[in-house]
Amino acid sequence: MAHPYNKKSTPNKYKIKRILKERGVEVIDPFIGEFKLMREHGIKDYYDKPDYKVAREMWVKDLAQIRDCNMILVWLPHDSIGTAAELMYALEWQKRIRYQDKELPSDERRAFLIQIIAAKKHPLFAYALQFGNQQFESVSDFEKMNVMRW
Repeated sequence: MAHPYNKKSTPNKYKIKRILKERGVEVIDPFIGEFKLMREHGIKDYYDKPDYKVAREMWVKDLAQIRDCNMILVWLPHDSIGTAAELMYALEWQKRIRYQDKELPSDERRAFLIQIIAAKKHPLFAYALQFGNQQFESVSDFEKMNVMRW
């Protein structure tokens, strides 16, 4: 799950995680690893006072998580260069999942590369959507599987 740092502990984040778990998806929260790195380096909030070594370790960790995952959900309630970069890496590495849509028989489940939750219609999203990915305007739309129409 990729999202901006300032959304690390919000009700919508926990709602998205709950929805994914209900659909049979194992969710990896990238901030758990980041909090661990900050503790190891004695930093309370990396984003207030960036440190090169910690920043590099975080990015290496983020890229490894993207590389090793089967699917990525990108939640962009506002612009975020880091989250957009993670989306680009996911596209490059062609992330896929057998999406656990409980309403469909197992032999008809759809495979998606990336799911995006963002109200904005951005050229990057248009590029991602051409590969059969899905975009949802809101967390509620994601919960109801109401795919955004461009």
